Amino acid sequence: MGISLYNFPKLEIECGATLAQRKFQLTHTPQMTTHSYLAYNFSINQTLKLPHNYELELNAWHNGSQFDGATRISDFGMVNLGIGKKLNRDRGTLQLTVTDLLKTMRLSAYIGHLTPLVFQLRSVSNYRSESAWARIFRLSYSRNFGNVLNKEKRKSGADEERERVRE
Repeated sequence: MGISLYNFPKLEIECGATLAQRKFQLTHTPQMTTHSYLAYNFSINQTLKLPHNYELELNAWHNGSQFDGATRISDFGMVNLGIGKKLNRDRGTLQLTVTDLLKTMRLSAYIGHLTPLVFQLRSVSNYRSESAWARIFRLSYSRNFGNVLNKEKRKSGADEERERVRE
């Protein structure tokens, strides 16, 4: 589900969220068990149009804890930041982005969390992505080639939602 919260000429905020009740049964473990939990994730994207064809974008996402068999995966997410400049006379766009601004992309897997596995296996495995160790900076340039005057603008679901909100 995606929703555009505000429609100001210079600021766009889009949010998305998923919420689901999940239930599963473990039959391959020494002790059969059934487990039910609430799974969720959400994301937010904010774009601020600045003077002189600059744009500032901040986006964040978060996944709640989840299960993979008898293994519990901790919740995880990240915040990204970018600034872009549309160059004059359709010369392209220059962008600088920073991935995982707060260095939070890490998760833990608790193996054997719900019920003991064969040989009483229980362990914790921690994972940190590259962006959790050091911020990743990316400088990119893009430009449209060809006849952009004849291209028909395609509308996304978020664009249609914004038009309905305006009416």
